[in-house]
Parts: sequence; structure tokens; C-alpha cells
Amino acid sequence: LAKALHMTGNTKKAMESYEAAIQYNPYFEEAFFNLGFLALELKQLKKSVDNFKKFLKMQPNHPRAHYGLGTSYAMMGNDEDAKRYYKNAIIYDSEFLSPYINLANIHMASGNLVVAKNLLKIVLLKNPNLAGVHKNLGLIFMQEKDMNDASEHFKEYLRLMPTAPDALAIKSFLQNKNQSQNQS
Repeated sequence: LAKALHMTGNTKKAMESYEAAIQYNPYFEEAFFNLGFLALELKQLKKSVDNFKKFLKMQPNHPRAHYGLGTSYAMMGNDEDAKRYYKNAIIYDSEFLSPYINLANIHMASGNLVVAKNLLKIVLLKNPNLAGVHKNLGLIFMQEKDMNDASEHFKEYLRLMPTAPDALAIKSFLQNKNQSQNQS
């Protein structure tokens, strides 16, 4: 019932159903896991953290629960705990790419570009068709004043997402780069 309620967009009712199920069975792992993500969706971050932690007591090596907990902490501004749980998610499933990307975003925001760049390169080795990863690498290379690598990643971003909201700005950057190279 809770899944059906969530699929129809009734997140609050879905949460109530899972909470009622937990009252009936306090070891209902799936309910804690889903409550964590539902609370995250509603930005009830403390409730999200609590439910993911309860789930991880029962399933300590579950990568998506570690990812959800990392995301909850990131949204709370607790970057150190977020990084720890994203790293755990990567340890438990190295093919799950979202934790790499979110971890890279935290490092980008704190100015740790080398770590962010390395994480994003790992992601592209696993899936070279992620437009947002190319865009973020382009931004990192721009900050590092490496306009050639920035251009390559921006071109790939535009190839993968030609109608992106920022496509015109990126095309403008690429045109300006080409004009300045032609003038040199």
C-alpha cells in the first residue's frame, strides 16, 4: 500500500503507512529504508537520518542506505558525515555512481578540485555518457585554467544534452575560446 501511495504522489500517506507497518513489525527493514528516502524527499532530514540509521543497524553494508544517509547529511550541511557515508556506499558497490558524483560535488564546493576531478574521471570510466559529469569536469578544468580539457568536456556535455538550459552559455564559452586561439 505504501509503495502504491508513493507512486501516486502521496508521499505523506506513504510515510504514514510505513510508520504504521513499523508499529506492527519493528523489524520491517524495507519500511525504514523507504521512510529514509521519503523523509529525504520531504526534506525532513532528521527523520531521514534516523530511519537510515535504523535500517543500517539491520543491513550495515547496504550501499543505497549509506548513499541516502550521506545525502541527508549533505543537505544538512554536515559535509564530513556526508563524505563518510558516500565513501561507504562506494565501498559496498563500486558500480553505483551517484555517491561518486555527490562526493565530487562536496569536494568541488570546498575547493578540493583534484579529488573532485579524480572522482568524476572514475565515473566517466564507468559511464562516459553522463552529461552532468562532463559539465562539472569542464568547470573544474576552467578553474584550473586548462581551457583545452575544459572545452573537450563542454563539447561532450553539449553533444549529450544539446538542449540543456545552459547550452547557450557553454556554446558562447567555446566560441570565445576558439576566437582567442585564432587570434594568437
